[in-house]
Amino acid sequence: MSPTTTSKRSEGTLEGDPLLARLADLPAVPVDPAAAEALRRSARAELLERATPRPLFARLSLAWSNVGLPALLAASGAAYTWSSIQLMRRIFLS
Repeated sequence: MSPTTTSKRSEGTLEGDPLLARLADLPAVPVDPAAAEALRRSARAELLERATPRPLFARLSLAWSNVGLPALLAASGAAYTWSSIQLMRRIFLS
């Protein structure tokens, strides 16, 4: 698809997204057709890779790193703070 032609989907996207509209207004840069095709293939391969469903291990690993580990670190920090406060109370207030 050339930069001058747009589909109905991209027109609707441009209306709602000011960044995409500004990007569409940028002038076209002359590019070697072979380099443009290589870039297009690389981008398409990346998009297809992102679109494929992730295996269970990858999803669990992502969930652990986004939710489990931060929760564990926050809980251990809270437990350490609580025990430090209790120890200071016993030392200085008794």
